[in-house]
Amino acid sequence: MKILILSPWENDWNENVVGAPLNYYLLNELRKYKNTIVDWVFCGSSKYKPYENINFINFRDFKASKYDLIIAFSHQFHNIALEISREHNIPYINEHFGIVLNPLVWNINSFYIKIRYKQLLNSFKKQANFYIIWEDGTNGSLFAMLLGIPSYKIKLYEHPKPDFLKIEPVYRKEGCINVGYCGAISKYKGEKIILEIFEKILKYKNIHLIVLLKGENKKLYKLQGKYKNITIISNLPYFQNYKFYSSIDFLINPVHYGNMTLPTIEALFYSKPVIAFDISIWTKIKHLENGILVRKFDIDEFVNSVYSLSKDEALLKKLSKNASKTLENTPTFSHLIEEKVKFLLDFKI
Repeated sequence: MKILILSPWENDWNENVVGAPLNYYLLNELRKYKNTIVDWVFCGSSKYKPYENINFINFRDFKASKYDLIIAFSHQFHNIALEISREHNIPYINEHFGIVLNPLVWNINSFYIKIRYKQLLNSFKKQANFYIIWEDGTNGSLFAMLLGIPSYKIKLYEHPKPDFLKIEPVYRKEGCINVGYCGAISKYKGEKIILEIFEKILKYKNIHLIVLLKGENKKLYKLQGKYKNITIISNLPYFQNYKFYSSIDFLINPVHYGNMTLPTIEALFYSKPVIAFDISIWTKIKHLENGILVRKFDIDEFVNSVYSLSKDEALLKKLSKNASKTLENTPTFSHLIEEKVKFLLDFKI
C-alpha cells in the first residue's frame, strides 16, 4: 500500500514537537507497517532523509504518482488532494485537528472568523470522500452537518490523554496558588479576552500565573514587565509538558472557541481542575465536580471564579480528586493512533 500525506506543517513528527504530538505518534505507528510506503509532503525550507518506509518530500519538490490513499491535513492542500483524487480515482480523507469555529458562539462579522470560515467552507463544500475531525469543543460534527456533510462520511476523535504521567514541579512557587494556562495566544484563540483575564488575575498577590506559551506573543511579555507573579515558559517540547502540569494547582482555559482543547485533557489527567467558558455541547468539564464552567465570555465572572477557587481549599481538593477520574475511559495517544492507523489502512470508498 502507498499513502500520500499532505501537511502544511514541518517536522511536527519529531520527538521535540512543541504542539500536539499526533503526527509524532502517527509516524511511529506507520513505521510498523513495513509494506506500506508513505510519501509525507510538508511545507517548509528543510530537507529530511527517508525514515524507514516514510519519505519526507518538500512540497516544492513534490510530483504526484499512484497512491492507494490520500490524507490532507487541514484546508491548505484540499484542492490539490481533491484534484489528484479525482484524476486517479484515489480515496481521499480530509483531516482537521479541531475546527476552531464554534457555530454556537462565533461572530460572523469578525475579520478572523470570516477568514477561517472561508477556508473551511472550501474544504467542506468541495467534498472529500471522508473527514476525520478532532473534537476540541468547537462542535465540529455540528459545523460539518451545517455544511451538508452526512454523518457516515465523518469520524470524530476526542483528544487522547498522555501515555505517561511524570511529576517534576520545577515552575511552582510555594506560598501561593499556582494557576496555569497552556497554548498559543492568538486572535483565533481570543487574545484580547485571554490577556484581559491574565491582567486581572495578576492583581491578586496570592496567585502565581504560569503560562506555557506555544508560539510568540509580545503583549504577554509586557505583562511580565508589569507584574512579578507571572512565569512564562516559551515553546517547551510537548514531552516535557509534565513540568508545567505538575507545577500548577488548576488550569484556566479561556479560549473563545471551545473548552475541550488538548490542555483541558492534559490538566484533568494530572488531577488539575479546569476553569473555562461554557461554550461546548460536548465537554468533559463538569461544573463544580472537576472544574468550573463560566458564562460565555463573562470576563469578570471568570476572574472571580479563579480568585474564589484560589481561596477555597476544600473545593480545590474536591475538584482535583474528581479530575483524574474523568479520563478513566479516555484512550492514550498510543492506543488511539494505533486504532486510527488500522482504520486508514482498511479504508475504502
